[in-house]
Amino acid sequence: MTKIGIVTIVDYNNYGNRLQNYALSTTLKKLCPNARIVTFKNDARLNDNKGIIKNLEMILKHFYTDVKIGLYMTSERGKRFSEFNKLLDMSESISIYNKNKKCDKYVVGSDQVWKPTYRRLSSIDLLTFEKNSRKKIAYAASIGIDEIDDVAKNKIKKHLTKDDFAFISLREESGKRLVEDITGRDDIVHVLDPTLLLSFEEWEKIEKSPSFEIPEKYILTYFLGQNTYKKDILQLANENTLEVINLNDKTSSDYYNVGPREYLYLFHHATAIFTDSFHAIVFSLIYDKPFYVLDRKQTGMNNMNSRIDSFLKTFGLEDRHVKSVLQKNFLEKDYCKVYEILEKERKKSLDFLINSLK
Repeated sequence: MTKIGIVTIVDYNNYGNRLQNYALSTTLKKLCPNARIVTFKNDARLNDNKGIIKNLEMILKHFYTDVKIGLYMTSERGKRFSEFNKLLDMSESISIYNKNKKCDKYVVGSDQVWKPTYRRLSSIDLLTFEKNSRKKIAYAASIGIDEIDDVAKNKIKKHLTKDDFAFISLREESGKRLVEDITGRDDIVHVLDPTLLLSFEEWEKIEKSPSFEIPEKYILTYFLGQNTYKKDILQLANENTLEVINLNDKTSSDYYNVGPREYLYLFHHATAIFTDSFHAIVFSLIYDKPFYVLDRKQTGMNNMNSRIDSFLKTFGLEDRHVKSVLQKNFLEKDYCKVYEILEKERKKSLDFLINSLK
Protein backbone atom coordinates (compact mmCIF):
# COMPACT_ATOMS: atom_id res chain seq x y z
CA MET A 1 0.00 0.00 0.00
CA THR A 2 1.29 3.45 -0.94
CA LYS A 3 2.56 5.40 2.06
CA ILE A 4 2.06 9.16 1.98
CA GLY A 5 3.83 11.55 4.33
CA ILE A 6 2.20 14.96 4.86
CA VAL A 7 4.74 17.68 5.65
CA THR A 8 3.04 20.72 7.15
CA ILE A 9 3.07 23.31 9.91
CA VAL A 10 1.95 21.95 13.26
CA ASP A 11 0.66 24.98 15.14
CA TYR A 12 -0.82 24.25 18.56
CA ASN A 13 -2.55 27.61 18.86
CA ASN A 14 -4.12 28.35 15.47
CA TYR A 15 -7.58 27.23 14.39
CA GLY A 16 -6.99 27.55 10.66
CA ASN A 17 -3.78 25.56 10.84
CA ARG A 18 -5.34 22.68 12.77
CA LEU A 19 -8.41 22.58 10.53
CA GLN A 20 -6.45 22.65 7.28
CA ASN A 21 -4.28 19.82 8.70
CA TYR A 22 -7.45 17.83 9.33
CA ALA A 23 -8.91 18.61 5.90
CA LEU A 24 -5.82 17.67 3.90
CA SER A 25 -5.26 14.50 5.91
CA THR A 26 -8.93 13.47 5.53
CA THR A 27 -8.91 14.17 1.79
CA LEU A 28 -5.69 12.23 1.19
CA LYS A 29 -6.97 9.27 3.21
CA LYS A 30 -9.94 9.03 0.83
CA LEU A 31 -7.43 8.65 -2.01
CA CYS A 32 -4.87 6.61 -0.11
CA PRO A 33 -5.72 5.23 3.37
CA ASN A 34 -2.07 5.10 4.43
CA ALA A 35 -1.54 8.88 4.66
CA ARG A 36 0.07 10.33 7.77
CA ILE A 37 1.16 13.76 9.01
CA VAL A 38 4.92 13.45 9.42
CA THR A 39 6.71 15.06 12.35
CA PHE A 40 10.48 15.41 12.23
CA LYS A 41 13.16 15.02 14.84
CA ASN A 42 15.31 18.07 15.56
CA ASP A 43 18.20 16.72 13.50
CA ALA A 44 16.13 17.27 10.35
CA ARG A 45 16.50 21.05 10.52
CA LEU A 46 20.16 21.01 11.49
CA ASN A 47 20.95 20.32 7.86
CA ASP A 48 20.02 23.95 7.11
CA ASN A 49 22.77 25.29 9.40
CA LYS A 50 26.50 24.84 9.29
CA GLY A 51 28.83 25.01 12.25
CA ILE A 52 28.67 23.90 15.86
CA ILE A 53 27.40 27.23 17.19
CA LYS A 54 24.55 27.41 14.67
CA ASN A 55 23.52 23.84 15.39
CA LEU A 56 23.66 24.44 19.13
CA GLU A 57 21.47 27.52 18.72
CA MET A 58 18.95 25.41 16.79
CA ILE A 59 18.93 22.66 19.42
CA LEU A 60 18.35 25.20 22.21
CA LYS A 61 15.61 26.86 20.19
CA HIS A 62 13.81 23.53 19.71
CA PHE A 63 14.16 22.75 23.43
CA TYR A 64 12.68 26.13 24.35
CA THR A 65 9.84 25.63 21.86
CA ASP A 66 9.08 22.14 23.21
CA VAL A 67 8.92 23.48 26.79
CA LYS A 68 6.67 26.36 25.73
CA ILE A 69 4.34 23.98 23.87
CA GLY A 70 4.26 21.65 26.86
CA LEU A 71 3.19 24.49 29.15
CA TYR A 72 0.63 25.73 26.62
CA MET A 73 -0.99 22.31 26.24
CA THR A 74 -1.82 22.29 29.97
CA SER A 75 -3.87 25.51 29.61
CA GLU A 76 -7.63 25.31 29.03
CA ARG A 77 -7.27 26.31 25.38
CA GLY A 78 -4.32 23.98 24.98
CA LYS A 79 -6.32 21.04 26.34
CA ARG A 80 -9.00 21.59 23.72
CA PHE A 81 -6.42 21.78 20.95
CA SER A 82 -4.86 18.61 22.33
CA GLU A 83 -8.26 16.94 22.21
CA PHE A 84 -8.65 17.98 18.57
CA ASN A 85 -5.21 16.63 17.69
CA LYS A 86 -6.51 13.13 18.48
CA LEU A 87 -8.55 13.41 15.26
CA LEU A 88 -5.29 13.82 13.31
CA ASP A 89 -3.29 10.76 12.34
CA MET A 90 0.21 11.98 13.11
CA SER A 91 3.27 9.77 12.78
CA GLU A 92 5.91 9.44 15.43
CA SER A 93 8.86 11.79 14.97
CA ILE A 94 11.21 10.47 12.33
CA SER A 95 14.69 11.29 11.13
CA ILE A 96 15.05 12.18 7.46
CA TYR A 97 18.23 10.12 7.46
CA ASN A 98 16.39 6.85 8.30
CA LYS A 99 15.81 5.15 4.93
CA ASN A 100 13.58 2.50 6.51
CA LYS A 101 10.94 5.14 7.26
CA LYS A 102 10.82 6.71 3.81
CA CYS A 103 7.40 7.37 2.28
CA ASP A 104 6.36 6.55 -1.28
CA LYS A 105 5.08 10.10 -1.75
CA TYR A 106 5.46 13.34 0.22
CA VAL A 107 2.84 16.10 0.18
CA VAL A 108 3.94 19.48 1.55
CA GLY A 109 1.12 21.84 2.44
CA SER A 110 -1.10 23.51 2.99
CA ASP A 111 -0.82 26.75 4.97
CA GLN A 112 2.15 29.12 4.72
CA VAL A 113 4.79 26.39 4.43
CA TRP A 114 6.82 28.49 1.99
CA LYS A 115 6.62 31.85 3.73
CA PRO A 116 10.24 32.98 4.29
CA THR A 117 9.35 35.58 6.94
CA TYR A 118 7.92 32.72 9.06
CA ARG A 119 11.31 30.97 8.87
CA ARG A 120 9.73 28.44 6.53
CA LEU A 121 11.00 27.51 3.06
CA SER A 122 13.55 25.29 4.81
CA SER A 123 15.02 22.10 3.34
CA ILE A 124 12.17 20.14 4.95
CA ASP A 125 9.48 22.42 3.48
CA LEU A 126 11.14 22.05 0.07
CA LEU A 127 11.39 18.24 0.53
CA THR A 128 15.10 18.26 -0.35
CA PHE A 129 15.61 15.05 1.67
CA GLU A 130 13.75 13.18 -1.10
CA LYS A 131 15.74 13.00 -4.33
CA ASN A 132 13.06 11.48 -6.58
CA SER A 133 11.18 14.47 -8.00
CA ARG A 134 8.05 12.42 -8.81
CA LYS A 135 7.60 11.58 -5.15
CA LYS A 136 7.31 15.28 -4.26
CA ILE A 137 3.96 17.08 -4.26
CA ALA A 138 3.05 20.55 -3.05
CA TYR A 139 -0.65 20.96 -2.34
CA ALA A 140 -1.94 24.51 -1.81
CA ALA A 141 1.44 25.65 -0.52
CA SER A 142 1.41 29.32 0.42
CA ILE A 143 4.17 31.92 0.28
CA GLY A 144 1.81 34.37 1.94
CA ILE A 145 3.47 37.58 0.71
CA ASP A 146 3.81 39.19 -2.73
CA GLU A 147 7.53 40.02 -2.54
CA ILE A 148 10.43 37.88 -1.30
CA ASP A 149 14.16 38.50 -0.89
CA ASP A 150 17.00 37.10 -3.00
CA VAL A 151 17.76 34.29 -0.54
CA ALA A 152 14.21 32.96 -0.86
CA LYS A 153 14.26 33.41 -4.64
CA ASN A 154 17.47 31.38 -4.90
CA LYS A 155 15.96 28.55 -2.85
CA ILE A 156 12.91 28.45 -5.12
CA LYS A 157 15.07 28.58 -8.24
CA LYS A 158 17.24 25.73 -6.99
CA HIS A 159 14.66 23.36 -5.49
CA LEU A 160 11.35 23.92 -7.33
CA THR A 161 12.34 23.19 -10.93
CA LYS A 162 10.62 20.36 -12.82
CA ASP A 163 13.69 18.19 -12.35
CA ASP A 164 13.62 18.66 -8.57
CA PHE A 165 9.91 18.86 -7.74
CA ALA A 166 7.41 17.23 -10.09
CA PHE A 167 4.01 18.42 -8.84
CA ILE A 168 3.41 21.94 -7.51
CA SER A 169 0.18 23.72 -6.66
CA LEU A 170 -0.23 26.94 -4.70
CA ARG A 171 -3.09 28.45 -2.76
CA GLU A 172 -2.74 32.02 -4.11
CA GLU A 173 -2.52 33.25 -7.68
CA SER A 174 0.23 35.67 -6.60
CA GLY A 175 2.31 32.77 -5.26
CA LYS A 176 1.71 30.77 -8.42
CA ARG A 177 2.93 33.66 -10.59
CA LEU A 178 5.94 34.23 -8.33
CA VAL A 179 7.16 30.62 -8.57
CA GLU A 180 6.46 30.53 -12.32
CA ASP A 181 8.51 33.70 -12.87
CA ILE A 182 11.45 32.40 -10.84
CA THR A 183 11.52 28.82 -12.20
CA GLY A 184 10.17 29.35 -15.70
CA ARG A 185 7.61 26.58 -15.13
CA ASP A 186 4.24 26.52 -16.91
CA ASP A 187 2.62 23.58 -15.10
CA ILE A 188 1.91 25.07 -11.67
CA VAL A 189 -1.72 24.88 -10.58
CA HIS A 190 -3.80 27.24 -8.44
CA VAL A 191 -5.89 25.10 -6.06
CA LEU A 192 -8.26 25.47 -3.12
CA ASP A 193 -7.23 25.54 0.49
CA PRO A 194 -7.89 21.97 1.74
CA THR A 195 -10.60 23.15 4.14
CA LEU A 196 -12.77 23.73 1.04
CA LEU A 197 -12.33 20.14 -0.13
CA LEU A 198 -14.60 18.89 2.66
CA SER A 199 -18.36 19.35 2.56
CA PHE A 200 -20.62 21.15 5.02
CA GLU A 201 -21.73 17.74 6.35
CA GLU A 202 -18.16 16.58 6.94
CA TRP A 203 -17.38 19.68 9.01
CA GLU A 204 -20.68 19.54 10.86
CA LYS A 205 -19.85 15.97 11.91
CA ILE A 206 -16.87 17.06 14.03
CA GLU A 207 -18.40 20.22 15.53
CA LYS A 208 -18.78 20.42 19.28
CA SER A 209 -21.10 22.69 21.25
CA PRO A 210 -19.22 24.89 23.77
CA SER A 211 -19.59 23.96 27.44
CA PHE A 212 -20.98 27.45 28.19
CA GLU A 213 -24.22 29.06 27.08
CA ILE A 214 -24.15 31.09 23.85
CA PRO A 215 -26.68 33.67 22.58
CA GLU A 216 -29.43 32.53 20.24
CA LYS A 217 -28.51 35.18 17.64
CA TYR A 218 -25.10 36.80 17.47
CA ILE A 219 -22.47 38.53 15.37
CA LEU A 220 -19.24 36.53 15.51
CA THR A 221 -15.94 38.40 15.25
CA TYR A 222 -12.57 36.77 14.79
CA PHE A 223 -9.61 39.10 14.42
CA LEU A 224 -5.99 37.96 14.40
CA GLY A 225 -4.82 41.56 14.37
CA GLN A 226 -6.10 44.37 16.58
CA ASN A 227 -9.88 44.52 16.83
CA THR A 228 -10.39 48.27 16.52
CA TYR A 229 -13.94 47.77 15.29
CA LYS A 230 -15.62 46.77 18.57
CA LYS A 231 -17.60 49.98 19.01
CA ASP A 232 -19.09 49.90 15.51
CA ILE A 233 -19.83 46.17 15.69
CA LEU A 234 -21.65 46.66 18.99
CA GLN A 235 -23.68 49.50 17.43
CA LEU A 236 -24.60 47.26 14.50
CA ALA A 237 -25.57 44.44 16.87
CA ASN A 238 -27.76 46.71 19.01
CA GLU A 239 -29.55 48.07 15.94
CA ASN A 240 -30.41 44.52 14.86
CA THR A 241 -31.14 42.94 18.29
CA LEU A 242 -28.04 40.75 18.20
CA GLU A 243 -25.38 39.82 20.73
CA VAL A 244 -21.65 39.89 19.95
CA ILE A 245 -19.12 37.08 20.41
CA ASN A 246 -15.48 38.18 20.09
CA LEU A 247 -13.86 34.80 19.55
CA ASN A 248 -10.18 35.64 19.94
CA ASP A 249 -10.64 38.09 22.83
CA LYS A 250 -8.35 37.24 25.75
CA THR A 251 -10.53 39.26 28.12
CA SER A 252 -13.23 36.58 27.79
CA SER A 253 -11.85 33.26 29.00
CA ASP A 254 -14.83 31.29 27.66
CA TYR A 255 -14.53 32.53 24.08
CA TYR A 256 -10.72 32.61 24.03
CA ASN A 257 -10.39 29.04 25.29
CA VAL A 258 -12.57 27.28 22.71
CA GLY A 259 -10.94 24.55 20.66
CA PRO A 260 -11.16 23.94 16.88
CA ARG A 261 -14.35 21.88 17.19
CA GLU A 262 -16.13 24.61 19.17
CA TYR A 263 -14.76 27.15 16.69
CA LEU A 264 -16.65 25.34 13.92
CA TYR A 265 -19.85 25.26 15.98
CA LEU A 266 -19.73 29.01 16.62
CA PHE A 267 -19.32 29.74 12.91
CA HIS A 268 -22.14 27.36 12.02
CA HIS A 269 -24.58 29.07 14.38
CA ALA A 270 -23.55 32.72 13.87
CA THR A 271 -25.90 35.25 12.27
CA ALA A 272 -23.06 37.18 10.60
CA ILE A 273 -19.25 37.30 10.76
CA PHE A 274 -16.63 40.09 10.74
CA THR A 275 -13.01 39.05 10.43
CA ASP A 276 -9.47 39.64 9.11
CA SER A 277 -8.73 35.89 8.98
CA PHE A 278 -8.45 33.79 5.83
CA HIS A 279 -9.89 30.63 7.35
CA ALA A 280 -12.69 32.54 9.05
CA ILE A 281 -13.76 33.60 5.54
CA VAL A 282 -13.56 30.01 4.34
CA PHE A 283 -15.81 28.71 7.12
CA SER A 284 -18.23 31.60 6.71
CA LEU A 285 -18.68 30.44 3.13
CA ILE A 286 -18.90 26.75 4.01
CA TYR A 287 -21.62 27.52 6.56
CA ASP A 288 -23.42 29.92 4.19
CA LYS A 289 -23.06 33.00 6.42
CA PRO A 290 -22.94 36.71 5.52
CA PHE A 291 -19.39 37.83 6.23
CA TYR A 292 -17.24 40.94 5.92
CA VAL A 293 -13.46 41.18 5.69
CA LEU A 294 -11.52 44.08 7.19
CA ASP A 295 -7.82 44.80 6.78
CA ARG A 296 -5.64 43.25 9.44
CA LYS A 297 -4.12 45.82 11.79
CA GLN A 298 -0.96 44.30 13.16
CA THR A 299 2.26 46.19 13.85
CA GLY A 300 5.41 44.90 12.21
CA MET A 301 3.68 42.37 9.96
CA ASN A 302 3.98 42.15 6.18
CA ASN A 303 0.83 42.59 4.15
CA MET A 304 -1.36 39.60 4.95
CA ASN A 305 -4.05 40.27 2.36
CA SER A 306 -2.69 38.42 -0.70
CA ARG A 307 -4.32 35.09 0.11
CA ILE A 308 -7.58 36.81 1.11
CA ASP A 309 -7.65 38.95 -2.04
CA SER A 310 -6.91 35.87 -4.18
CA PHE A 311 -9.73 33.94 -2.50
CA LEU A 312 -12.30 36.71 -2.86
CA LYS A 313 -11.37 37.25 -6.52
CA THR A 314 -11.68 33.53 -7.29
CA PHE A 315 -15.27 33.51 -6.03
CA GLY A 316 -16.32 36.98 -7.16
CA LEU A 317 -16.69 38.20 -3.58
CA GLU A 318 -14.51 41.32 -3.71
CA ASP A 319 -17.39 43.39 -2.32
CA ARG A 320 -17.07 41.50 0.98
CA HIS A 321 -13.75 43.28 1.63
CA VAL A 322 -14.90 46.50 3.29
CA LYS A 323 -13.42 49.51 5.04
CA SER A 324 -16.28 50.04 7.51
CA VAL A 325 -18.25 47.70 9.75
CA LEU A 326 -21.41 49.77 9.41
CA GLN A 327 -22.87 48.09 6.34
CA LYS A 328 -26.47 48.61 5.24
CA ASN A 329 -28.45 45.39 4.75
CA PHE A 330 -25.47 43.54 6.18
CA LEU A 331 -27.39 40.26 6.55
CA GLU A 332 -28.03 39.96 2.81
CA LYS A 333 -26.08 37.41 0.75
CA ASP A 334 -26.39 35.40 -2.45
CA TYR A 335 -23.82 32.63 -2.86
CA CYS A 336 -25.50 30.64 -5.67
CA LYS A 337 -22.82 31.52 -8.24
CA VAL A 338 -20.14 31.16 -5.56
CA TYR A 339 -21.08 27.54 -4.91
CA GLU A 340 -21.06 26.80 -8.65
CA ILE A 341 -17.49 28.12 -8.80
CA LEU A 342 -16.62 26.13 -5.68
CA GLU A 343 -17.69 22.85 -7.30
CA LYS A 344 -15.52 23.53 -10.36
CA GLU A 345 -12.52 24.57 -8.27
CA ARG A 346 -12.98 21.57 -5.97
CA LYS A 347 -12.91 19.20 -8.95
CA LYS A 348 -9.78 20.88 -10.35
CA SER A 349 -8.06 20.63 -6.96
CA LEU A 350 -8.96 16.98 -6.45
CA ASP A 351 -7.88 16.15 -10.03
CA PHE A 352 -4.47 17.66 -9.26
CA LEU A 353 -4.10 15.44 -6.18
CA ILE A 354 -5.30 12.30 -7.97
CA ASN A 355 -2.96 12.80 -10.91
CA SER A 356 0.06 13.61 -8.74
CA LEU A 357 -0.49 10.53 -6.55
CA LYS A 358 -0.52 8.07 -9.50
